[in-house]
Amino acid sequence: MSTPGRQRGRSPLVITGWLLAGLLLTALVGGWVALRLSLPPTTGELALAGLEAPVSIRFDAWQRPYVQAADPGDALKAQGWLHAVNRLWQMELLRRAGQG
Repeated sequence: MSTPGRQRGRSPLVITGWLLAGLLLTALVGGWVALRLSLPPTTGELALAGLEAPVSIRFDAWQRPYVQAADPGDALKAQGWLHAVNRLWQMELLRRAGQG
């Protein structure tokens, strides 16, 4: 039996606190997932048009890329692809900064 004058259930303040904590957790997890999906690939295979022979791109522990190719032109194309994948965010940022 409950004591007189005491409410049953949770107070609105506790419910609001739990809702805010859940909302914060959802925002953090969503932000983390969005960040992970926006990162460039570091594993797997990709078909790049215009290559004469296969090109190998290896990443070390600090995510520095190393390009190995039989043809210098293929190495330059792979390097250009790496620059595009890793720097398009910077181009977009500078475009938006220029627009004000």
